[in-house]
Amino acid sequence: MTVSPVVSNGILYFGYSREATSDEQGGVWLEALDAATGESLWTTELWRSDEFHYFYLSDSLVLNDNQLFVQTKPGLKAIGTDGNEQWTFDNLYEGQQTPDTIPPIVTDDIVVTGTYSTSVEETEQPETVFGLDPDDGTERWRVTFPDSAGMWQLAAADGTVYVPMVDSERLIALDILNGEERWRWEAPVAGTPTIVDDTLLVPLREHDNQQSIAAVDLPTKTVRWRKSVGVR
Repeated sequence: MTVSPVVSNGILYFGYSREATSDEQGGVWLEALDAATGESLWTTELWRSDEFHYFYLSDSLVLNDNQLFVQTKPGLKAIGTDGNEQWTFDNLYEGQQTPDTIPPIVTDDIVVTGTYSTSVEETEQPETVFGLDPDDGTERWRVTFPDSAGMWQLAAADGTVYVPMVDSERLIALDILNGEERWRWEAPVAGTPTIVDDTLLVPLREHDNQQSIAAVDLPTKTVRWRKSVGVR
C-alpha cells in the first residue's frame, strides 16, 4: 500500500511497500524527493520481512517540524527529515491487521496512537490508546478500554483526542496530555469525527445501512442537528 505524500519546504516525502514472495523479501521504505525536479534525496528502509502480510504500511504519514511519523507492521515509526530512523513503538498485537488509514495525532508535546480494532482470530484483545514522547518514543500514558471494540482513526483538537469505537457504538474524549477520560457519547458512531470551532461533526450508522451526520455542541455535549445522507 502507498502513503499519501507530504510536502514541506520544497521536499516531497512518501512511503511505499512491497509484499514478500517466495523469491524476494517484502519491505517498507520512506523516500524524500526534490518536489521541483523529482530528484531522490534519500531513501530509508523501515522494515524487511520474509513473511507475507496483508498489512505492511498504512496511509498515515504525518510531518511535524523535523520529524516524520508513519504506521508500519512493526509499529509506529519516527524518522527525521534527514532520513534517519529515530524510534519504533509497537502499538499492534501479533497477527493484527489494521484499517488502511491510521495516522497518529502529533503535536510538539505528544504523539497519540492506538491499537485500532484488535480482534485477532478468536482472541479478543482490549483496545488501547497510547501517549508517546515525540523525542524518543517512550510511553507517557496508556488507556485501555476492555468494554469497547472497533477503534477507528483518531481525531484531535484543543487538547482533546476523540476515539471512535465503531463496534461498541461510542465516542470517547481523552485529555491529550495525560489520557484522562473527559466524557463519552453513546451513539452508533461510523467513523472519524471532524472538529470545527465548538462543533463536533460525527458520521453515524442508522438502520438498513442508512448513514447520517450529527453535529454535537461541545460545550453542552448535546446534538444540535442530525441529517440523513442515505445509504453509503
